[in-house]
Amino acid sequence: MGKTLKVKDFDLKFGQDDHKIDVFSVFKEEKRGDILVIYCDRADENKDTLHYASAHLDKDSLVFIDIKNKAEIVKEFTWKLLNNKEKEGFELVDISKYDKVQIVSSNELLLKTEVIKKLYDMNIPKEEDKYAKRKKRISSSTKILLTGFMLTILVIGCFILVNRDFILGINVRYTCTNSYLDEATGANKQDIERLTFDFNDKILSRNIIIRYTFDDEEAYRNYINEGTYYQYQPVFTNSAMLYESNDEALSIDIIEEVKIDEFYNGKDTKDSLINELTTNNYHCVEEASEDDEFLSFLWK
Repeated sequence: MGKTLKVKDFDLKFGQDDHKIDVFSVFKEEKRGDILVIYCDRADENKDTLHYASAHLDKDSLVFIDIKNKAEIVKEFTWKLLNNKEKEGFELVDISKYDKVQIVSSNELLLKTEVIKKLYDMNIPKEEDKYAKRKKRISSSTKILLTGFMLTILVIGCFILVNRDFILGINVRYTCTNSYLDEATGANKQDIERLTFDFNDKILSRNIIIRYTFDDEEAYRNYINEGTYYQYQPVFTNSAMLYESNDEALSIDIIEEVKIDEFYNGKDTKDSLINELTTNNYHCVEEASEDDEFLSFLWK
């Protein structure tokens, strides 16, 4: 359950005692240990902005500070919150004893207003039911108009549902994997390609992960610390590359985000690229699109 907090300091400006925010949740990202918060500011003129930040628990108040590279994490948690999904990978933080907050800075995500409303309905206790009395005064003719309007919306919604691929242009995602023993390093190697195609089967994004997983910690440490890591790393062109190591799994990922631009010279259609990967011993699986369809309505 969320909570309404009074802003003690806002953007390092003092004396704003009437400033309030509605905090939907404070949660800890178990993988990194970061504590994050999602909230709406009652001072915002546009009611489609979700704020998020790093949350620091002081003695008598919370402190919010902006944080980089957490938009996807916030989207994942918000989706789970909205759909009452199990919060796997996250731990909810109790803020029941806090009534005030200091906001140094924050990040923003634009959501549709109906999504913001759903967050309020699910997480913020209502101060007053403003609509209960109004419903009693609605005339029978108004009810008929509302019923007709809702039926129209229902018909339009059914049409969109049946023709959603054509109307929305939903993207198609594939994960292709090739697993084998790498003789040079002695590690179990996985070549993973994550592909996204548009409605016309043209390539939109191509992310490549080369994962080395070792059977014992000594080989894993040697790979990282004694130069073996750099000896066997691939040479990429026209791409952005980063590395991630997992001490628990004794694995290291080399991640390449291939740029799809005028210089891209790989296969650029779904059939041609999937066929090429399958020929090279990759196993390709189309990802379920249920979450993607939801997010296509959720995020602006």
